[in-house]
Amino acid sequence: MITFRWAGASDTGQVRRANQDRWHATNGLFVVADGMGGHQGGEVASAVAIETMREQVLDADGTATTERLLDGVQAANRAVIARSHTSLDLRGMGTTLCAVAAIEGPDTDEQWLAVANVGDSRVYLWADDELRQVTRDHSLVEDMVRDGRITEEEAAVHPQRNILTRALGVTGEIDVDYWELPAREGDRLLLCSDGLFNEVSVDQIASVLRRLDDPGEVAEELVRLANAGGGRDNITVVVADVEAGPTTDDQRTIGALQVRPGRTDRAGFTSARDGDTAEHAVIDRAGIPARLLAPAIDDDDIDPGRSRTPIRTLGWLLSIVLVITVVVVAVGLYSRSSYFVGVNDDSVVVFQGRPGGVLWFDPTVELVTDLDVADLTPLLLEEVEGNPDYASVEGALDYVDGLTDRLAEASTESEPDE
Repeated sequence: MITFRWAGASDTGQVRRANQDRWHATNGLFVVADGMGGHQGGEVASAVAIETMREQVLDADGTATTERLLDGVQAANRAVIARSHTSLDLRGMGTTLCAVAAIEGPDTDEQWLAVANVGDSRVYLWADDELRQVTRDHSLVEDMVRDGRITEEEAAVHPQRNILTRALGVTGEIDVDYWELPAREGDRLLLCSDGLFNEVSVDQIASVLRRLDDPGEVAEELVRLANAGGGRDNITVVVADVEAGPTTDDQRTIGALQVRPGRTDRAGFTSARDGDTAEHAVIDRAGIPARLLAPAIDDDDIDPGRSRTPIRTLGWLLSIVLVITVVVVAVGLYSRSSYFVGVNDDSVVVFQGRPGGVLWFDPTVELVTDLDVADLTPLLLEEVEGNPDYASVEGALDYVDGLTDRLAEASTESEPDE
């Protein structure tokens, strides 16, 4: 059986007040989860996911299969959803998850690794003095990079780089990406939350993995570098070294075993789910169903460098709705903030609104005066039909009173002298 030497470290960081990350490590199963949904919700979601994986994936003898790993992720997703229904404080919580499990290879004497992820927590492989990202982020900017709309350099500083397209706790059945790859003695696995790679460059991570031998020292140094880089999010790192496993070169290929039809991702490993057409839960963006609503960040837990709202993607949608609402309200207030005098049927009336209306806001009759159109002289009728407007209904009524006075004066002037 494959054996590992491992260590993990987790830190709150320099900005957040609580650590919503959780991790698990045992010989054969390694998991990192990054919770979302405020202090309590995020902590609970990641803890529930980790505990479910610990209970579901490994057999009694400590072995796993790819199917059991995937079933464990689905069970974790259901567990997070079920727990979120137990308290209003937990509504909308969610978590990312990445995991590695040791499995049997195509031949019973071979040992392989099954890797799974949902969200943007990552699994890296350090082998042959090269660092490869095994997993693919389920995020808005990653999809934009893969579609060729932005470059990786642009993605690194994109203002929406932390909007997720998948997370546990959102939908009853979650689409899970997974890979299988042969394990080789000397391989080093790195599982981490985005609090690491958002602050520490790939070159820095590779340098630490190359320079330090002890997994515990590696984990501590990476956490230190993330804090030194700003520490704007929780930081979690798990390092697992393969100490015993197949060593023959012909077992090692850049493309991992393709369990189901898929396509090779940028890291060089075959993703069995990259080509699937299952509906992804995402925030509103071009061509993708708007179904993932991100849990809102606690008001006391605002991170200027990370805008996750699972509920990492309601925030963006709400901002659009808010802008539209503000515009509609502003137009409505403007259209109704004035009064004017005009003609309706045979009467002189006071309207509320703007002459001719504004967009879909038409003027309405505020009151009907005692003046009839027939009472007006041609000159006064032309004046009224010009719709003189006023800031208040009182101003409009003063104008109508003035019309009455002018008509009385005109009538007096037209009377013959005795």
